[in-house]
Amino acid sequence: MNEIRFWYSTTERTLHILHIKSQIKKKITSPKKIQKFLDVYGLSLQDCVGVFEAWDKLRLFSRHRFFGWRAM
Repeated sequence: MNEIRFWYSTTERTLHILHIKSQIKKKITSPKKIQKFLDVYGLSLQDCVGVFEAWDKLRLFSRHRFFGWRAM
């Protein structure tokens, strides 16, 4: 699995996800997709204001993705 960093921007209402190794950044703006992402990591939107580092459980940066997510 790959390591990622993620945080929620309240001003943009966007979840930012950074792949540490390649420095590729993805943004999620859909509230439903943000909630699914946070459910997988067991966080709430209020918890996600700071920067978190974790494994890419949803495989957003691999060839085999969950939820049919592509580059956002």
